[in-house]
Parts: sequence; structure tokens; C-alpha cells
Amino acid sequence: MMNDFFSSVFTREDLDQVPLSKSLTQEKLANFEVTADVICCKLCNLKIDKAAGDAGMAPCILKDLSEEIAIKYH
Repeated sequence: MMNDFFSSVFTREDLDQVPLSKSLTQEKLANFEVTADVICCKLCNLKIDKAAGDAGMAPCILKDLSEEIAIKYH
């Protein structure tokens, strides 16, 4: 019964009619500069009550070590 209900609500889209997305710009990001100050600022602004990211590092640790990390990776 549930399958019949869900089948009646949802429809299949015709994938041949999907519009193509257009790139907003053809330019590529060529030059950018990241300084130790920018890295440190971003790490200092982390919310420590959030979960660890992909690297598995807790935000409170990253925030506490922000200056050392910024210098190491700059």
C-alpha cells in the first residue's frame, strides 16, 4: 500500500530533457595568495563546539594550535 502511495506522488523525469548548465566564467583561478595571518585568523574563528572535520582534528585543537599550524603550513 505504501509503495502505491509513493509511486503516485513521485514522477520519473525525462533525462533527455534536462538542460545543460553553463559555466559562469571561462576564466581559471590563476593566482592567489594565502598568508600565515589568513590561516591563523580562519583557525582562530573555528567554532569549538562543532564536530571534527575530514582530517579528524577537533576544532578546539586546531584553534589552540592556530599560530603553530599557520607558520608550519605557510
